[in-house]
Amino acid sequence: MSATNKPTIKPDLSHRLRHSEYDPGCHVQLSDAINNMVDRASGVLNLLSFSYTGMNDCQPSDETVFNTIESAIQELADIRATVGAFHEVQRAKTESESKTAQNQQTQKSPAL
Repeated sequence: MSATNKPTIKPDLSHRLRHSEYDPGCHVQLSDAINNMVDRASGVLNLLSFSYTGMNDCQPSDETVFNTIESAIQELADIRATVGAFHEVQRAKTESESKTAQNQQTQKSPAL
């Protein structure tokens, strides 16, 4: 199978957004989702930081450190994707409203 014929896989990740029916155009849900993602990323990085402040005698393995950092990186990617989806919804709304206004203006203009 060539790279251009790859199947598209779109898993349901709504469980990551804490809304049963997430609306990518809702600014309140966007804010909630971003806050939750930031809290998760901050939480894992804070846990990791305790290992390097002398407050904990137990040092995590390299694999644990890598996976902790990777978890935060993935949260940041989720934030980027969530904000991108919000932006696309807002852009589509603006374009639709603009076309509707243009059509209404065209219909009101007298035919020459």
